[in-house]
Amino acid sequence: MLLLNAQLSEQQAQAYQSLGAALEKLEASEIACPGDGNNDGVVDQEDLANWERFSQLNEGRSSWYDFNLDGRTDEADLAIVEANMGRHCLSQ
Repeated sequence: MLLLNAQLSEQQAQAYQSLGAALEKLEASEIACPGDGNNDGVVDQEDLANWERFSQLNEGRSSWYDFNLDGRTDEADLAIVEANMGRHCLSQ
């Protein structure tokens, strides 16, 4: 983020705009992958193991595996992992 009063040269302003456009394009290309808490593009046994670890490690509070964003890493989130088991979400 730039300072509010930053004075950019024309070249800097063009570079800033170009980077902003590239970031927007990258963010738009992201594929939703429910149940993939480790962001490897696959919902698998590792996600099950991680859900269990995080649900116990932080006593069920929110974590990377709080998929429904209710502030808890609980059975509802486990159901999301299980419902998407085997899903591959890697972009082409």
